[in-house]
Amino acid sequence: MGQGYETGITNLYAIDEGSINEILYLQSHKSNIAAISDVSRMEVKDIKVSFKPGSNPDYYDALFVITGKAPRK
Repeated sequence: MGQGYETGITNLYAIDEGSINEILYLQSHKSNIAAISDVSRMEVKDIKVSFKPGSNPDYYDALFVITGKAPRK
């Protein structure tokens, strides 16, 4: 958080044979509510990530639900 803006980051890593690999980098939250005085310029975004077994038992499907409010023009 800085100057009234806040950002949330989600990272997922896989450990494979002694190495660590980043498999997902996601900006999971963004808001400028505290940085503005004009509601029409407000921006809020949240992303919820969940996983469920897919058709291949070695992998999971990622589900992304994006909610929020974009600035009005």
